Amino acid sequence: MVTKTYSCLIADDEPDAISLIKVYLSQIQEIKIVSQCADGFEALRQINALKPDIAILDIRMPRINGFEILEVTEHHPVVIFSTAYDEYAIHAFEANAADYLLKPYSEQRFRKAIAKAIERLLSNSLPPDPLKMRENIPEMLNRLVTRHNQQLVIIPIDEITYLESSDDYVEIHTLKGRFRKQITLGYLENHLNNDIFARVHRGFIVKLSEITSIVPWSKNSWMAILKNGKKIPVSLSGIKILKEKLGI
Repeated sequence: MVTKTYSCLIADDEPDAISLIKVYLSQIQEIKIVSQCADGFEALRQINALKPDIAILDIRMPRINGFEILEVTEHHPVVIFSTAYDEYAIHAFEANAADYLLKPYSEQRFRKAIAKAIERLLSNSLPPDPLKMRENIPEMLNRLVTRHNQQLVIIPIDEITYLESSDDYVEIHTLKGRFRKQITLGYLENHLNNDIFARVHRGFIVKLSEITSIVPWSKNSWMAILKNGKKIPVSLSGIKILKEKLGI
């Protein structure tokens, strides 16, 4: 009887970690390694090019991290996280990752993770949700990663002037142009520094330092005028937030 094989990509910036995973996988007939990567950019490129069944990803890697890879990848493998940081564990499971390996881990524990990944493949489970993985992790975003004209773009948070909801996407307005990302304003509201940004309307988050004036617009609504002349609607709850933050 021929054993079915599954392709696997490994991404980790620690050579010893990759070597150990390769030793463990050499004992598992069902798995064929198709690529090994030492940084996030290369992992993203290889995932989209090779379309592996399984990806074993470190979370904290150079250039872009494991969560950011999943946010922008076109192909969605079954994911096993392998990392030294346990603060992500429960959120990885909640977001539908097959398993989470906390370094150092034994071969027996690794085999269980692979078995779970294969089970996911056989059941055609939904791909992991990277935003849900990060939703309850108490960390502030310092950048956003998205695609623009088929290229990967890294947007530092300090370049953002305002954010605008657009269906299932958010329009990211920056000093260098406008970009789109499949994300929610609610997620961004919870993961941006609220001393710097404010949710002024159900459809807008604005950088406070970009506001030059606030003018009445209609009953219970206002407009925030930005340095670039853009007018941003401000709701009743939004004006209360701005008054508090701006001391007006």
